[in-house]
Formats: sequence, C-alpha cells, structure tokens
Amino acid sequence: MLDMKELTEFWRGGLNDDDEDEDERKCHHTLPVLQLYALREALSIIAAETLEKSWERHETTSKRLSDGLEKIDLQHFVKKSKHRLTGTIVIKVPEGISNITKVLKYVKEK
Repeated sequence: MLDMKELTEFWRGGLNDDDEDEDERKCHHTLPVLQLYALREALSIIAAETLEKSWERHETTSKRLSDGLEKIDLQHFVKKSKHRLTGTIVIKVPEGISNITKVLKYVKEK
C-alpha cells in the first residue's frame, strides 16, 4: 500500500517542520519502488493525454468490456449502468458455477 505520509517523510529524511532532531530518518518498511515507478509513469501518461481524455478512454473501455460480458451472457451485479464504476466491473456468477476456476473456464469457452 502506498502511504503518502510515509513516502514524504522518506523523501525528506523524516524531517517535519517541528522536528527537533534533524538527523532522524524514518522508514519502517521497504519503499515500494516498482509501484512508485508505475505511479510516475501513469501520471506522466495522464499529463500527456489530459485528464478529460483519460476519463473518456476509461469510459469507452469499460463500456466495451460491459458489452462483451453481456454478449457471453454474464450479468452485471449492478443493474443500472449509470450506477456502475468504470474501473470496477462486478458480474453475477452464473448458475451452476461454484468457484473462480469455473468462472474463468466459462468466460474462455464463450
């Protein structure tokens, strides 16, 4: 998990404006380096693309996925499309399918 307070303290050497001991460095865990690079790259892409176009791309991609799921007879857990999130799509598990392995097999076969 990315903890912005911890990250800021790590980058600043654990120094807050009211710290008495300026040599104290706070880092209680290994910094998630790959996640930081991914965050930087994602923000770079959004800056180049613009936030509005990024939202539009996510809406378009989500709609295409939703349409595709409906074509293979998978139903949305949230019935009304206006109440669905673009980044999270939840489906109802079809009747007779009891675990994730069977769900994935069902999707691949369709």
